[in-house]
Amino acid sequence: MRHMICGCVAALSLGAGAGAMNLVVNGGFETGDFTGWTFNAASGTTTVGAVTFPGQYAAFFGTFDAGWDSLEQSVTTTAGVEYTLRVYVLNYGVGDDGIAISLNGNEVYRAEPLFTPLEQWRQIELGFLAQGAVTTFAISGGDNIASIGLDDAQREDLKHAV
Repeated sequence: MRHMICGCVAALSLGAGAGAMNLVVNGGFETGDFTGWTFNAASGTTTVGAVTFPGQYAAFFGTFDAGWDSLEQSVTTTAGVEYTLRVYVLNYGVGDDGIAISLNGNEVYRAEPLFTPLEQWRQIELGFLAQGAVTTFAISGGDNIASIGLDDAQREDLKHAV
């Protein structure tokens, strides 16, 4: 039986205030596929589907008998500038599930099990200080009972380096 974790949308914005622009390619999966993302399949059950926060599509992670699948993307950053990464998560079931977010290969967020209200989108927001000209973020997850959704990821700068 195939289970799905509802997808993730990631957006990364660079700029100050109203001038911020989204640097995450296809953060809402509105192309209907993984364009702009590197898909790392452990279980190979991640898909793009129509249950979304905004828009028409979101990504969905599947069962993780062989490990969690992940979606990864590298974005331009400026060393010494603080950024915020935001993603929306939807949990379809309680129990054997989880999600993790990594920056440049270092895990900075993990929820296992995922404690969010069932069938409600919840924002996860993480602040980070860029270490170089490129920051790679990865979102991974799985759910063996129901599904978890991810949508509308964004990155914004909080403060310019002095």
